[in-house]
Amino acid sequence: MIFMRFRKENEVYAAPFAVFLNEDDTTYVEPDISVICDPDKLDDKGCNGAPDWIVEVVSHSFGMQENFMQYSFDEMILVGIYPGFEIRIADLLK
Repeated sequence: MIFMRFRKENEVYAAPFAVFLNEDDTTYVEPDISVICDPDKLDDKGCNGAPDWIVEVVSHSFGMQENFMQYSFDEMILVGIYPGFEIRIADLLK
């Protein structure tokens, strides 16, 4: 099991949260979860530049029968593309 904990000074944002990857303030992406370690990247519109870490929730597996599961923020979730990698969303949002 891999466990990640972020320092208190890091900011964790869940979608909807705008991430502007260039100087165009009208084009942005919204990762499912963004971690920003540099507070200077943040303003009232969102994050200017790449977050330090993002999580995208994959809703299906290609070529496999879909098996939809629903998890609470406190449950450990197995990340299917990395054997042994589990996350708990509550730990990311502390």
